[in-house]
Amino acid sequence: GQWNKVALLAALMEPGTAAGAGADWLLWVDDDILFSDMSFEFPLGEYETAGQWLGLWGDEVMTYDQGDTEGVNTGTMLLRVNEWSRRLLSALASVASSPLRPTLTNHDQGGLVHLLHSEPGTWRPHTRLE
Repeated sequence: GQWNKVALLAALMEPGTAAGAGADWLLWVDDDILFSDMSFEFPLGEYETAGQWLGLWGDEVMTYDQGDTEGVNTGTMLLRVNEWSRRLLSALASVASSPLRPTLTNHDQGGLVHLLHSEPGTWRPHTRLE
C-alpha cells in the first residue's frame, strides 16, 4: 500500500546502502507520474542553502493551518539523504504502526500532515511545500 514507500525510502537511506552511501538526494515518484520537461533541474543548491530537505507539492494553509490531509501530495517527494530525513521516515513509520493510523485519511499523506501539523518545530523548517 501507500505506506510501503516510507519503508523503502528508509531502507535506501540507511548508511552503508548504495543510496545512503553515495546519493545526496532521493526522488520518490509514484507509478502514475508523467515527466514532460526533460530539461528541468531541481534547485538543489537553493534547497541546501535554505536547509529544506523535503520537497513536495503542498498548500501551506491546508497543511499547516487546517491539518487537511489533502494539503500535500506524497506521490512525488524529493528527500535529502541525511539524519533529519531518516528521523522523519522513522516518525512516519511510527505513525503507520500506531493507533492513530486508522483515523488518518489519505494514508501516508495523512501521516505526514499529522507530523507537520502536530510537531511544527521539528518538521516544518526543513520542509518545502511547492
